[in-house]
Amino acid sequence: MEKKSYTIKDIAKMAKVSRGTVDRVLHNRGKVSEDALIRVNEVLEKINYHPNLIARSLKNSKDYYVAVLMPDYQSDAYWKTCYKGIKDAAKEFKSYGVSIELYFFTISEAGSFMEAFDKILEANPDGLVLVPAFSQEAKKVYQVCEERSIAYNTFNTPPEEGVEASFVGQDMIQSGRLGAELLHLLDKDASRLLIVHINDEEFENAIHLKKKERGFRAYLSERSDIEILRLSIQHSDIEDQLAEIRKFLLENENISGIWVSSSKAFVVAEVLSELNLRISLVGYDLIEKNTRFLQEGNIDFLINQNPRSQAFFSVAHVAETLAFQKEMPDEHLLPIDIVSRENLIFYLKNKRNRTKLLI
Repeated sequence: MEKKSYTIKDIAKMAKVSRGTVDRVLHNRGKVSEDALIRVNEVLEKINYHPNLIARSLKNSKDYYVAVLMPDYQSDAYWKTCYKGIKDAAKEFKSYGVSIELYFFTISEAGSFMEAFDKILEANPDGLVLVPAFSQEAKKVYQVCEERSIAYNTFNTPPEEGVEASFVGQDMIQSGRLGAELLHLLDKDASRLLIVHINDEEFENAIHLKKKERGFRAYLSERSDIEILRLSIQHSDIEDQLAEIRKFLLENENISGIWVSSSKAFVVAEVLSELNLRISLVGYDLIEKNTRFLQEGNIDFLINQNPRSQAFFSVAHVAETLAFQKEMPDEHLLPIDIVSRENLIFYLKNKRNRTKLLI
């Protein structure tokens, strides 16, 4: 058969079924009679159907505009990884008539967040993907989206408890518990551990960090009587961060383990290396500075939060809701990966691979 691009209408006509039936077969949703299923599959086999190739020709006749509201990716390696996931999704869904535009805000300024959102509203989007870094301001965003029927999804930071908003990310409580478990396994006789929060936004607004800490403390309270110290740093300047950690460690002795709740474990690792201190260290994310210290042995474990996948799937859910009328999931939790020096090479080899959505 002559090679060409086939639309849902073409396939429906060849199989003598409705376009809705073809859509349900292709996307494996809804009920389809056995007879219709056989006829559609026969046509798909005849035209040498391939999901990823044919999907590009099944574009909905309507175009959709999706805005992404996230921290400036140039400010932090973590957000740069998220940015790459969004670019992957933009390329993936372009052929379905979905266009993606990014709007950035300063992670430490709630006003910047709302200013960027106001610009988004001026563009009249069909969908919105956001990092709800400011809980009170995010509530206003959700309300406007509901009023204007804007499909929306969040990633990285979960909505505040009691707020219904679709979320892509990890179970933050379980993530914190895992951090505590790893430190406990590294030293079961530990009597003094340190929690370090290094974040640009105010801690009260950082719901993801608060939940992680809750999980961390809950795990240890169930197993042993351990003193837990806490250091919260809100400086964006690396030298200020180093100075605070250096001062704290020199003033507090007998710390046997440190858990860094964000992607800034490398800051603590640098101080430990400088002071020649051997303290167990667990952090998050496979950014370059963290992986270097992991390879050198200054970081014991990194918990991979899959930021690229978080961003990709958050965009994908909004795009699928618009283009394919798929129901938005309430929650899409990603695996919590433990990365050590021994299995790091696997992640480094695959970090450039794009996340693919099964359509």
